[in-house]
Amino acid sequence: MRGNPKEIFYYSTDKNEIEKNDFSSLVYYDSQLDTDYSENINLCTDYKNFSLSKFNNFSCRYDLFLEKLKKYEKVTKTLENDINFISTKNCLASLATIISSQKGCEFNLCYFDGSIYLSQDFCCYDQKIVNIYKHNKDSTNTMLSKNSICGYVLEKLLTTETLNNNKEVKKKQQLSKRVKL
Repeated sequence: MRGNPKEIFYYSTDKNEIEKNDFSSLVYYDSQLDTDYSENINLCTDYKNFSLSKFNNFSCRYDLFLEKLKKYEKVTKTLENDINFISTKNCLASLATIISSQKGCEFNLCYFDGSIYLSQDFCCYDQKIVNIYKHNKDSTNTMLSKNSICGYVLEKLLTTETLNNNKEVKKKQQLSKRVKL
Protein backbone atom coordinates (compact mmCIF):
# COMPACT_ATOMS: atom_id res chain seq x y z
CA MET A 1 0.00 0.00 0.00
CA ARG A 2 1.21 3.49 -0.79
CA GLY A 3 2.03 5.94 1.92
CA ASN A 4 1.37 5.39 5.59
CA PRO A 5 -2.42 5.25 5.97
CA LYS A 6 -4.06 6.17 9.20
CA GLU A 7 -6.31 3.47 10.62
CA ILE A 8 -9.74 5.01 10.24
CA PHE A 9 -12.76 2.96 9.20
CA TYR A 10 -16.11 4.65 9.25
CA TYR A 11 -19.50 4.89 7.60
CA SER A 12 -19.90 8.18 5.79
CA THR A 13 -20.56 9.78 2.44
CA ASP A 14 -18.36 12.68 3.46
CA LYS A 15 -14.82 11.85 4.55
CA ASN A 16 -14.69 15.05 6.63
CA GLU A 17 -17.63 14.03 8.81
CA ILE A 18 -16.96 10.77 10.60
CA GLU A 19 -20.14 10.90 12.67
CA LYS A 20 -22.46 11.89 9.82
CA ASN A 21 -25.90 10.23 9.92
CA ASP A 22 -25.85 9.07 6.30
CA PHE A 23 -24.30 5.59 6.52
CA SER A 24 -24.64 4.68 2.85
CA SER A 25 -21.03 3.71 2.20
CA LEU A 26 -18.04 2.33 4.03
CA VAL A 27 -15.04 4.57 3.49
CA TYR A 28 -11.37 4.05 4.19
CA TYR A 29 -9.69 7.45 4.34
CA ASP A 30 -5.92 7.93 4.02
CA SER A 31 -5.31 11.26 5.71
CA GLN A 32 -1.70 11.50 4.58
CA LEU A 33 -2.43 11.09 0.89
CA ASP A 34 -5.81 12.83 1.12
CA THR A 35 -7.27 9.97 -0.89
CA ASP A 36 -10.77 8.59 -0.67
CA TYR A 37 -10.71 4.79 -1.06
CA SER A 38 -14.46 4.32 -0.82
CA GLU A 39 -14.75 2.59 -4.22
CA ASN A 40 -12.13 0.06 -3.26
CA ILE A 41 -13.22 -0.59 0.30
CA ASN A 42 -16.74 -1.28 -0.93
CA LEU A 43 -15.33 -4.42 -2.57
CA CYS A 44 -14.89 -5.70 0.97
CA THR A 45 -18.58 -5.59 1.72
CA ASP A 46 -19.54 -7.74 -1.26
CA TYR A 47 -18.24 -11.17 -0.34
CA LYS A 48 -20.16 -12.88 -3.17
CA ASN A 49 -17.91 -11.15 -5.70
CA PHE A 50 -14.90 -11.16 -3.41
CA SER A 51 -11.50 -12.12 -4.82
CA LEU A 52 -8.06 -12.48 -3.30
CA SER A 53 -6.52 -10.18 -5.91
CA LYS A 54 -8.92 -7.37 -5.00
CA PHE A 55 -8.31 -8.06 -1.32
CA ASN A 56 -4.56 -7.58 -1.72
CA ASN A 57 -5.00 -4.38 -3.76
CA PHE A 58 -5.29 -2.18 -0.64
CA SER A 59 -9.05 -2.73 -0.56
CA CYS A 60 -8.94 -4.32 2.89
CA ARG A 61 -6.23 -3.97 5.47
CA TYR A 62 -5.46 -7.68 5.78
CA ASP A 63 -1.98 -6.83 7.05
CA LEU A 64 -3.39 -4.71 9.87
CA PHE A 65 -5.84 -7.45 10.75
CA LEU A 66 -3.08 -10.05 11.04
CA GLU A 67 -1.00 -7.60 13.05
CA LYS A 68 -3.86 -7.32 15.53
CA LEU A 69 -4.04 -11.11 15.77
CA LYS A 70 -0.32 -11.84 16.04
CA LYS A 71 -0.59 -12.94 19.63
CA TYR A 72 -3.21 -15.50 18.60
CA GLU A 73 -0.64 -17.60 16.75
CA LYS A 74 -2.90 -20.54 15.94
CA VAL A 75 -5.66 -18.29 14.60
CA THR A 76 -3.28 -16.27 12.42
CA LYS A 77 -1.71 -19.36 10.86
CA THR A 78 -5.13 -20.82 10.13
CA LEU A 79 -6.30 -17.65 8.40
CA GLU A 80 -3.13 -17.31 6.33
CA ASN A 81 -3.43 -20.88 5.07
CA ASP A 82 -7.14 -20.86 4.26
CA ILE A 83 -7.08 -19.16 0.86
CA ASN A 84 -10.50 -20.51 -0.06
CA PHE A 85 -12.02 -18.83 2.97
CA ILE A 86 -10.31 -15.52 2.18
CA SER A 87 -11.48 -15.53 -1.42
CA THR A 88 -15.10 -16.53 -0.84
CA LYS A 89 -16.15 -14.92 2.42
CA ASN A 90 -15.79 -11.53 4.04
CA CYS A 91 -15.04 -12.38 7.64
CA LEU A 92 -11.50 -11.02 7.61
CA ALA A 93 -12.47 -7.64 6.24
CA SER A 94 -15.36 -7.42 8.67
CA LEU A 95 -13.28 -8.33 11.68
CA ALA A 96 -10.54 -5.96 10.57
CA THR A 97 -13.13 -3.20 10.43
CA ILE A 98 -14.52 -4.08 13.84
CA ILE A 99 -11.10 -4.25 15.46
CA SER A 100 -9.88 -1.05 13.78
CA SER A 101 -12.91 1.01 14.75
CA GLN A 102 -12.60 1.08 18.52
CA LYS A 103 -13.76 4.65 18.94
CA GLY A 104 -15.73 4.12 22.12
CA CYS A 105 -19.39 3.54 22.77
CA GLU A 106 -20.75 5.87 20.11
CA PHE A 107 -19.16 4.04 17.18
CA ASN A 108 -20.05 0.37 16.90
CA LEU A 109 -19.34 -1.57 13.70
CA CYS A 110 -20.62 -5.14 13.46
CA TYR A 111 -20.80 -7.95 10.95
CA PHE A 112 -24.02 -9.82 10.21
CA ASP A 113 -25.84 -11.38 7.26
CA GLY A 114 -23.06 -10.76 4.76
CA SER A 115 -22.68 -7.07 5.43
CA ILE A 116 -21.07 -4.59 7.76
CA TYR A 117 -23.35 -2.17 9.58
CA LEU A 118 -23.39 0.36 12.37
CA SER A 119 -25.34 -0.36 15.52
CA GLN A 120 -26.02 1.44 18.78
CA ASP A 121 -28.00 -1.38 20.36
CA PHE A 122 -25.27 -1.89 22.94
CA CYS A 123 -22.93 0.57 24.55
CA CYS A 124 -19.70 -1.09 23.49
CA TYR A 125 -18.89 -2.72 20.16
CA ASP A 126 -17.60 -5.95 21.68
CA GLN A 127 -20.84 -6.58 23.57
CA LYS A 128 -22.74 -6.39 20.27
CA ILE A 129 -20.42 -8.97 18.72
CA VAL A 130 -20.88 -11.20 21.74
CA ASN A 131 -24.65 -11.16 21.30
CA ILE A 132 -24.47 -11.75 17.54
CA TYR A 133 -22.07 -14.65 18.10
CA LYS A 134 -24.21 -16.22 20.82
CA HIS A 135 -27.21 -16.03 18.51
CA ASN A 136 -25.41 -17.69 15.60
CA LYS A 137 -22.83 -20.08 17.05
CA ASP A 138 -25.14 -23.13 17.02
CA SER A 139 -26.35 -22.50 13.49
CA THR A 140 -25.00 -24.56 10.58
CA ASN A 141 -25.59 -22.04 7.79
CA THR A 142 -23.88 -18.91 9.04
CA MET A 143 -20.33 -17.61 8.87
CA LEU A 144 -20.51 -16.94 12.59
CA SER A 145 -21.26 -20.53 13.58
CA LYS A 146 -18.84 -22.11 16.04
CA ASN A 147 -17.73 -24.52 13.30
CA SER A 148 -16.70 -21.76 10.88
CA ILE A 149 -13.31 -20.09 10.88
CA CYS A 150 -14.99 -16.74 11.48
CA GLY A 151 -16.74 -18.11 14.53
CA TYR A 152 -13.47 -19.63 15.72
CA VAL A 153 -11.70 -16.28 15.48
CA LEU A 154 -14.55 -14.49 17.23
CA GLU A 155 -14.58 -17.00 20.03
CA LYS A 156 -10.83 -16.62 20.53
CA LEU A 157 -11.11 -12.86 20.62
CA LEU A 158 -14.22 -12.71 22.76
CA THR A 159 -13.13 -15.21 25.39
CA THR A 160 -9.82 -13.47 26.08
CA GLU A 161 -8.97 -9.82 25.59
CA THR A 162 -12.41 -8.44 24.76
CA LEU A 163 -14.35 -9.90 27.65
CA ASN A 164 -11.55 -9.12 30.07
CA ASN A 165 -11.62 -5.51 28.89
CA ASN A 166 -15.36 -5.40 29.48
CA LYS A 167 -14.85 -6.42 33.09
CA GLU A 168 -12.20 -3.75 33.56
CA VAL A 169 -14.42 -1.08 31.99
CA LYS A 170 -17.32 -2.02 34.26
CA LYS A 171 -15.06 -1.86 37.31
CA LYS A 172 -13.82 1.60 36.31
CA GLN A 173 -17.37 2.80 35.65
CA GLN A 174 -18.49 1.57 39.07
CA LEU A 175 -15.54 3.26 40.75
CA SER A 176 -16.17 6.55 38.94
CA LYS A 177 -19.84 6.47 40.02
CA ARG A 178 -18.79 5.97 43.64
CA VAL A 179 -16.36 8.87 43.42
CA LYS A 180 -19.08 11.15 42.00
CA LEU A 181 -21.43 10.16 44.82
